[in-house]
Amino acid sequence: MPNYFNPFLTYEECKNTYKSFIDSYHRFKNPEIKKWVKKNTEEGHLLWREPFLHISRPFLKGQPLQYYVDKDIIEKKCLQIFRDNIKDKFSQPVSLYKHQSEAIFNIAQNKNNTIIATGTGSGKSFCFGIPVISECLKMKKNGIEGIKAVFVYPMNALANSQYEDFAARLEGTGLTVAIYTGDTLYREEDAQCEFKYITGREHPYDSELISREKIKQKKPDILLTNYQMLELILTRFEDKELFPLHQRGVFKFLVLDEIHSYSGRRGADVACLIRRLKWHTGTTGKLICIGTSATIQSGEGEDSKNIMSKFASKIFGEEFNPKDIIGESYENNPERSVDALPDKITITEEDFQLFDGSTSSVLNLAQKINKEPIKSRDFDSLGEELKNNPILNFIEKSLDKVKSLTLLIEDYQKKYRSNVDYKKVAMEVIAGLLVGSAVTENHRKRFSLKLHTFFSQGRGIKGTIERNNICLSDRGDTKLISKNTGKEMDAFQIVFCQACGQEYYYGAKVEEKFIPQDINSSVDEEIGESGYLMLGHWDEGETSLPDNWITIKGNVKKDKINFTPQNLYFNNIENKFNSRGEGIKVTFIPEPLMFCPNCGIDYDKRSSEYNKLRVYGRVGRATANDVLVSKILENLPQSQQKVIVFTDNRQDTAFQSGHLNDRSHRLLFRCLLYNVLKEKNAIFENYQKMKELISISDAAESIAKFIKKNELPINFEQKEVSFIDKEDDEEGL
Repeated sequence: MPNYFNPFLTYEECKNTYKSFIDSYHRFKNPEIKKWVKKNTEEGHLLWREPFLHISRPFLKGQPLQYYVDKDIIEKKCLQIFRDNIKDKFSQPVSLYKHQSEAIFNIAQNKNNTIIATGTGSGKSFCFGIPVISECLKMKKNGIEGIKAVFVYPMNALANSQYEDFAARLEGTGLTVAIYTGDTLYREEDAQCEFKYITGREHPYDSELISREKIKQKKPDILLTNYQMLELILTRFEDKELFPLHQRGVFKFLVLDEIHSYSGRRGADVACLIRRLKWHTGTTGKLICIGTSATIQSGEGEDSKNIMSKFASKIFGEEFNPKDIIGESYENNPERSVDALPDKITITEEDFQLFDGSTSSVLNLAQKINKEPIKSRDFDSLGEELKNNPILNFIEKSLDKVKSLTLLIEDYQKKYRSNVDYKKVAMEVIAGLLVGSAVTENHRKRFSLKLHTFFSQGRGIKGTIERNNICLSDRGDTKLISKNTGKEMDAFQIVFCQACGQEYYYGAKVEEKFIPQDINSSVDEEIGESGYLMLGHWDEGETSLPDNWITIKGNVKKDKINFTPQNLYFNNIENKFNSRGEGIKVTFIPEPLMFCPNCGIDYDKRSSEYNKLRVYGRVGRATANDVLVSKILENLPQSQQKVIVFTDNRQDTAFQSGHLNDRSHRLLFRCLLYNVLKEKNAIFENYQKMKELISISDAAESIAKFIKKNELPINFEQKEVSFIDKEDDEEGL
């Protein structure tokens, strides 16, 4: 188990594992195609793109929270609620960034509608959480009861995450918070029973209302929900009491998280919902509306702020000004003098293999990228010693914006190492990235490095119909330049027999011509006959038709005759067939493919073409995701083994999560079974020597003992109700 996450090593391992997975799907009989696929994969054109790098600059510091307490803008109790270490009651208040300070002032003091447009991990929840909770404390002090703020999230996962933090912070404050989604149980007794399973905590905080029963009875100060559930609150009779008539005007804040996701029809639905909510609560023109977004950042110009303010005005039905769009503000890179480079590059592959993030491995690389001897023995003093290092300084300035690793290395080579081999230069740059991400400066990592990479299933291959030197492409070209004649030729989609890897050109036979087609498209039977073209003539003596295709008299059966391969000649300049023996020898097989003339495998009409032939790059998407996610988890230290995977919609999320869990359980079970059999020496080589086979029940018992003996945190028990079952319930919204 690694104790350090190395993004570059993980990237390489992901590539190798993914390629191995893809290769298990594809085989190529033609060595030219096999060589082309291998070359383009290694160069990063087919299955992945090279990584892009970016160093996040620190946010500018803002006014301390105490400043707003002293100005009587924020309640004093907020200093305790928003402490740096939530588990330590004596911890100092959180340090605010400039965008957080600006948002707090704009909401709490100016009472303005506000959009917080900052990146992921920038502390947006504090931007609205501090002023909202401060106002709730003031209202509570004045004896005002009822829901004062509603936070609306596009996904329950986001709501759950925020809820946990707010609930913990509000313990002992007198304020209450509740999450109201399809997962919220009605009866308090049921909610208490399920509480530990859902949260991992023994008891709720005194700030939590965990059942619908209690939520309706006590009315939380802050309610977290999603827009579908908010719709039901306003339409279902039993939920309307959450905003009773005698509490009209109590409702003060409406927060829409990830406001950019409310576009199109969903945006129109939410806009109408908000107007109905304001009418129902009597807060039209009185509500403070807040939106968060990670799509607009400061520095993109006033036009983006105008666009966002107009968009927010349409969603909320309230006025938003461009000045109320709060963006990020960053610290500038410090000005540094530049030391000299080492005379030569001494970094080796072994240095990277031994690099594990430990002090000794970082010091080893630091010495090799620094001209003077390294005296430091810890990361703080090492950061000070390397503050003028030319490699770190170059990387710091270059990655102020996103840049590919190749371009970073090339720029560095041009500036500092123009006469040195590219591979050696690359090692020096990567060493600088690893060292810069490890050393500290001003009590934080010098480089907050982000690595972006992209994997794909690959794209279909097209090629020219030629005896050799085939011109191949995966860019979707309709024409390609022949390597043999230098002339333009039609590009045909190439598909491969799943059994033997024989390549076929797909197209439509229209009279004497062969026209390129996509295997996903349909060909009008009145115009032509779709089918597959194989280079060379079918040798019936070497690969004979299946016995069930032949009659007793030795003839081809009538229902099979139309699917028998046809030996023809082909003019690849005019794309015309002929029977005069002129041109390239080819075999035409009508669609559907019933017989492969290379390996002899045969099919019936019930089999799909996709079960017989493979288009390069078409693999199981869910399994491909599983492979990458599993490899990333393997490379994470045990304490950091968490991965967030986003998909397009809830249905895909349910499918992908179920697929990942199922595959993980199967692999885990196989590993356990293998270890048990190995322990009992019940391996294949000893099969003949064994007097008795191990029964299934004995194997199951042995696995259970193995788990207990090795204290493995494994439980194969299944829940009675699946996530998908809950999705079918209206309450699952």
